[in-house]
Amino acid sequence: MGADIAQQALSAGFLDEINLQLAPVLMGDGRRLFEHLGTEHLELERTRILASPLVTHLRFQVPHARNMPDGAALHHGLDG
Repeated sequence: MGADIAQQALSAGFLDEINLQLAPVLMGDGRRLFEHLGTEHLELERTRILASPLVTHLRFQVPHARNMPDGAALHHGLDG
């Protein structure tokens, strides 16, 4: 999923979880994943960290998705 789609889904409250793979490589240019999200303070709940020398896998729960009535949040993950 690209950064633009991820930002729209997060802003709309459609994400209940975010999965990130972090590699120790700087690519130089691109779109920031957590840019243009507005002024709302959103504190993610870390639910998993799995680290190795080449990549760190991070999983976060999105709090506002948990507070929606059953069925209101779409169950989409974010890998990027």
